[in-house]
Amino acid sequence: MPQLTGNIVDLIRREIYPGTVTIADGRIARIDRFGNTPADDSRHNGSLPFLLPGFIDSHVHIESSMLSPALYGHTALGHGTVAIVADPHEIANVCGTDGIRYMVEQARRTPLKIHYTVPSCVPATPFETSGATLDSRTVEELLESGVFVALGEMMNYPGVLGGDDQCIRKIEAARRRGIPVDGHAPLLEGADLRRYIGTGISTDHESCSLREAREKIDAGMMIQIREGSQSREFDTLIPLLGYRPDRVMLCTDDLKASGLSRGHINRLVSRAVALGYDLFDVLAAATLNPIRHYRLKVGLLQPGDPADLICCPDLIHFTPSQVWIEGKRVDTLPAPGTDRTVNHFLAEPITTGIIATSSAGNELLRVIRPEEGTLITGEELIPAGEKGRYQKMIVLNRYAPHAPAAIGYVSGFNLQDGAFGSTIAHDSHNLIVTGSSDELIVQAANRLIAMQGGIVCCDRDTMTEMPLPVGGLMSDADLGTVIRQYDRIERHIHALGCPFSTPVMQLAFLALPVIPSLRLTDRGLFDATRFEFV
Repeated sequence: MPQLTGNIVDLIRREIYPGTVTIADGRIARIDRFGNTPADDSRHNGSLPFLLPGFIDSHVHIESSMLSPALYGHTALGHGTVAIVADPHEIANVCGTDGIRYMVEQARRTPLKIHYTVPSCVPATPFETSGATLDSRTVEELLESGVFVALGEMMNYPGVLGGDDQCIRKIEAARRRGIPVDGHAPLLEGADLRRYIGTGISTDHESCSLREAREKIDAGMMIQIREGSQSREFDTLIPLLGYRPDRVMLCTDDLKASGLSRGHINRLVSRAVALGYDLFDVLAAATLNPIRHYRLKVGLLQPGDPADLICCPDLIHFTPSQVWIEGKRVDTLPAPGTDRTVNHFLAEPITTGIIATSSAGNELLRVIRPEEGTLITGEELIPAGEKGRYQKMIVLNRYAPHAPAAIGYVSGFNLQDGAFGSTIAHDSHNLIVTGSSDELIVQAANRLIAMQGGIVCCDRDTMTEMPLPVGGLMSDADLGTVIRQYDRIERHIHALGCPFSTPVMQLAFLALPVIPSLRLTDRGLFDATRFEFV
């Protein structure tokens, strides 16, 4: 029977004391305290490491890392993450239930406890073309399987508020089984927010301000403080730990492979502790709260619990020296491989003729204005003749041959004689490209079509690319290769003049019609505030 000696961090009793943890049959058989003195933070043994429950990411899309679930698990484990709650709606939008099955199969190749939610919005709205549709009957069948811990984020909040039959049926199917329903409600407030929550939706990870998040907590929601590669609300929302620590969880939502390689939930825990928030409140947000909310079978370092724990040299950096899951040390396991791929790609090469436009110099163009560090976009009216202030972008349906391209305009990317794009275009993941000229946009688009999915950047002389054979979303390569390929593309984009820190992700979210305000789907320019084409 393995025995681990260290300073026990007991979240339930909110105390720290030196002792020994005995593991048997994958569970905590017993915990023996050294001595009989009362325990508190000041009485731990300075020569011993700390034993504490492993961390949990309460909301994540594995696909955004561009790693397979197995390789994602291997990487996250190294940072002390023992479990995640993952919504596979990215691959479901491309490949439907076959994509979900792929994710579930891959999860079995890693010790990381990957808990999936059933995607609730495939497609996210009826205003775009996806590769599959999950109707309420399919959702109910998936929920019935017992494999899933929640209904995934209900992004179609106008549908919920309007009583859309499919939205309501999916929510009711989850509630009948007593499982949570995740939310997605950016900027929702007042009576509309209360109606949204009243259907049974219990979480939100899209709050943009402290006032918004507090209103949602007061109305009964759990708030997931998000710090991903594109959306980063940690600094804005972390004061919630001093307001209602029992209503807070931590998540990354969308995190690139390079970000994941540097740290995971442990980095958020370290930052919160450094800001002076109560250690036990911080650790509860990273462990106890998601376990209770989603009823996860993950241990909390209590006798009888699954032996899911980490060993850290200090409670400052939270960098684990050991990671244990179900009583087995897993931080020394080799990285897993990928045994199969799935995809759905029917688009065929395009010409400049299908994206050609003409506008008078004084004609006002409606231009999407993205902003650094947020998914929220603005809108500008720019005279067509002021070409230095905007550039063209297209979204092309990849699930049908010879589909017309939707054409729009965007500011902020500032590409000088170049173009870039990808088949990561939330959430239907059609082909999205922006560039300084029609010729270069077409060049980038046709390379994506030839690869059947990926990311590319091109100028007059050079093409930089990253194939994504798994649904046009994920690579089958190792972690180092994924990071190198992605970094090379972003360096190329930055060299063309783009100021955004994460340009590929910045572009990818411009197709998502459930976050305000202006978006471009494969069917046209869409106002996500009014929920209509413009």
